[in-house]
Amino acid sequence: MNAPLKIVHVITGLQIGGAEMMLCRLLEAMDASAFSCHVVCLGPRGLLAERVEKSGATLTCLELGGILSLASGWWRLASYLRKVRPDAVHTWMYHADLLGGLAAKFGGGRPPVAWALHHSHAAGGMKRSTQLIVHLLAGLSRWIPQRIVSCSQASMEAHKMLGYDSRKFDLIFNGADSAVFQPDPQARASLRAELGISEQAPLIGFVGRNVPVKDLPTFMKSATLVLKDRPDAHFLLCGPRMDPPAIPHVHILPFRPDVHRVYPALDLLALTSLSEACPMSLIEAMACGVPCTSTAVGDAAYIIDDPKAIAPAGNAEAIARTWLARLAADENQKQQTSLAVRQRAQAFFSLETCVHRYQTLYRNLASQSQSVQTERQLLTT
Repeated sequence: MNAPLKIVHVITGLQIGGAEMMLCRLLEAMDASAFSCHVVCLGPRGLLAERVEKSGATLTCLELGGILSLASGWWRLASYLRKVRPDAVHTWMYHADLLGGLAAKFGGGRPPVAWALHHSHAAGGMKRSTQLIVHLLAGLSRWIPQRIVSCSQASMEAHKMLGYDSRKFDLIFNGADSAVFQPDPQARASLRAELGISEQAPLIGFVGRNVPVKDLPTFMKSATLVLKDRPDAHFLLCGPRMDPPAIPHVHILPFRPDVHRVYPALDLLALTSLSEACPMSLIEAMACGVPCTSTAVGDAAYIIDDPKAIAPAGNAEAIARTWLARLAADENQKQQTSLAVRQRAQAFFSLETCVHRYQTLYRNLASQSQSVQTERQLLTT
């Protein structure tokens, strides 16, 4: 029996976020008999560190403290790669793409590298230093990574426009486990009882981080407009660092590891972001049979597959209209929509398909590495 392939994942941080959550689910679902996973976090231990360790992966946190620590971080990472001798390196997000790619290329044994992209508009809303790194990566993309993995079509096209090597792209959508994320009447009743919301009251949810790119202020403006037509409507904000509400009927939940029990309580999940790639919350909610609306960002329109559920980013009036249209559906329409959105999530955004494609990527990278090593051995004999 062949030894498991060693895969080193290098990620910028392990706080709550779409890329970080996708890494956790990938680690948990990969074939442990075929792959041995190691995770290097450039920052300190975050909220997801324990989950990474529970997956069976080996976790190392470099705890880098800023731009001045990149040089020492590069050396430590290169030393780690020389010690582990991975068959492939998968880097997640820009800082990890840069540091992990350079460490693998210079001093880390030269394992094959795959970069991962999880932003659709690379320069939008980013620090100046991050924008500079993105443009540097565009030039380095021709000779550092063997493959560049994008989680969305929008992200892939945006980075090609920035100069990333178009020959190296693979498109692997994020995925949700439909055995975990599924309709759950008991969870729906339980959470509504916890929040003091009746079964009949419309409940619109926001699940994610309270960061500027998610545009929570526009969500609140849209909620205010909806209440004028539907005073019975309630709104749920679920995620870290949520501020107290300024309007009635708003309920706040902190980040919950059992978010699969939150979605079923909703009548609608609403995404109001200014920028996205392949939003996990849309896929997860749909797998739970919850219809979604979104701003026209990233691959949201493709995921939802309903033009009437898409509104321009930042336009609270248009967003509110999409919510009211969803809430106006009768019970038969709601049941049909619930079934349809779950079927779409299962057909196009399953975790099983996502994991299969990543494992195929790793096997292909490892085979390239083995071919190069064999060629080098022949040249030196």
